Amino acid sequence: MLKKLTAKNYTWIDIDHPTEEDVNYVKNNYGIRDVVLNRLIPPMKRSEIEEYKQYFFIILHFPSFDQEFRKSRPEELDVIITKDTLITSHNGNLSAHNTFFKICNECEPEKLILLGKGHVHLFYHLLDSLIDAQLPMLDHIAENITRIEEKVFRGQEREMLREIAIVKRDIIDFRRIVKPQHSILEALNRKAYHLFGDKYMKKMERNSQEIIGSNIKIWNTIENHKEMIESIEETNESLLSYKLNETMKFLTATSVILTPMALFINIWGMSFGNMPLENNSWGFWIILVSALIIGVSITLYFKLKRWM
Repeated sequence: MLKKLTAKNYTWIDIDHPTEEDVNYVKNNYGIRDVVLNRLIPPMKRSEIEEYKQYFFIILHFPSFDQEFRKSRPEELDVIITKDTLITSHNGNLSAHNTFFKICNECEPEKLILLGKGHVHLFYHLLDSLIDAQLPMLDHIAENITRIEEKVFRGQEREMLREIAIVKRDIIDFRRIVKPQHSILEALNRKAYHLFGDKYMKKMERNSQEIIGSNIKIWNTIENHKEMIESIEETNESLLSYKLNETMKFLTATSVILTPMALFINIWGMSFGNMPLENNSWGFWIILVSALIIGVSITLYFKLKRWM
């Protein structure tokens, strides 16, 4: 579905779920090359920016959290910027983009002023909204990390193995999506001077630096989350190893204590003639107590050596 907004001499065309008809409209009215238009419909895996004589073509990806599968997945935004027109194409899953366009479409004065100042100015504000929309997803990851940390120190190390793996996967997906943004934004900032001129872009310098700064903030937050979950994972593994070692120590000590006792009892159980205590009515109790004394002695020795 193709929607259009116009203010002064600038136009914003937004295409939600682009079709062949939408692509042909852009081709016939704006003279965009087929090599660009052919990439508007199929999903593209790689972010990039291409400079042509009369326009830019940009492919950006932004993370979107999938509640069903508990993971971040990339949502593509294709952008064509000519000297007076902004064309965006997407599949409708970028809620921040949809909200931004809806506000503009409802003729909120502030947003129309943005378009009136220039489509590049509007595009920078759109990018800022899309980047800021990533913060709640990072907050969600931070909450999961805090919850995992609390449960790890409550003795639920084994249960948290899967939760740690899920958060690490989420961070990996997030990093893979966000990492190319920085180079694309910097390239856009450099290349825009060629198309729009120094005078106009100097006015946009503050906006572009704010966007790059916001992107760096997002990346630093992701890296912080990555370091935190890796530290928690190491702690979790250490606690699991400690518990396993304690269990193995207990089983080994028990085996060492019981083996002499069992040997002692088996010796007295041999069916040879003239065995000591064979005819003694207290023989059973004497052997049992002796075995217990052996066990207690070995246990006290282990305690003295701090092996238990």
